[in-house]
Amino acid sequence: MKNVIAKLILLFVIMFVSVKVYADDFCVGGIYYEVVSFSDLTCEVTSGTEKYAGDIVIPETVVYKGQTFTVMSIGRSAFFIVQI
Repeated sequence: MKNVIAKLILLFVIMFVSVKVYADDFCVGGIYYEVVSFSDLTCEVTSGTEKYAGDIVIPETVVYKGQTFTVMSIGRSAFFIVQI
């Protein structure tokens, strides 16, 4: 029984870690982005660890890891500060 519980816990941990691996956030020019689709090369503006200030100009495209992503949207919580 303990072996089954240990395997289930391990399975949930692996699933949780796998989900985080696919979420890819990055910052370019002081603006935080989250990749929406690597296959379509799209991203959206998201929140980060630093608060946005002043006038913010969101570009139509942004280069990340040598790929040009199209900025499709502004995320729902883009202007909230992430507390770490």
